[in-house]
Amino acid sequence: MMALKFNTNEFKEILVVGTVMMGILLPARVAFVTFIGDSWFGSFGVISAIAIIILLLAQKNKLGWFGKAFLKQMFKLQKGKRRYFTYFMVAFGIFFTISIIYGIELGKTTLQEETEDFRSQIPEDQQNMEAMMQQTKNIKPTDFILAIFAIFYLLFFQFDVFAILVTILNQISNNMFSHLAPVFLVEQLEFLGMLLFIKLRLKHPTT
Repeated sequence: MMALKFNTNEFKEILVVGTVMMGILLPARVAFVTFIGDSWFGSFGVISAIAIIILLLAQKNKLGWFGKAFLKQMFKLQKGKRRYFTYFMVAFGIFFTISIIYGIELGKTTLQEETEDFRSQIPEDQQNMEAMMQQTKNIKPTDFILAIFAIFYLLFFQFDVFAILVTILNQISNNMFSHLAPVFLVEQLEFLGMLLFIKLRLKHPTT
């Protein structure tokens, strides 16, 4: 019973901390871009500043239960197996988003002819977001898994095909990929900076 209670409390802390941080950080960046600057890269540092303020307030016991849960979970991100998983996911996230940005640029320049040729083979009635979303409804779980493996294979072994693919998807989605990729890149870079700062600040576990 005690182990079950501990796991439940642990899950509750992770869920609450993650939800609150997402509810604060993403709207803060959107507000910055909307009212101050129109560049996502120009807002670099906003998330870090807010996270640092939350960390300092939590260390001064100004945030109550949330502050204690925040410090506890941030400390655990730096220790044990969770640390390796966290840093691996951040590193891969940075690599993947950079690959998408570079791939789209490559598809629009060096591989423009190949991209146009490949897209011309797609029926016109399938070259829109509505048709693309409709097709996803018929995808089986096994097809989804195979698609993920295919994407990773193209990413590492046939990057030119990967570049053509993401460029076409970006065109069909009205530049959604080229818009979101920089957003996620900035988020990952700031999250990495936040982790490193917290690692320096939190030397002992918080209960």
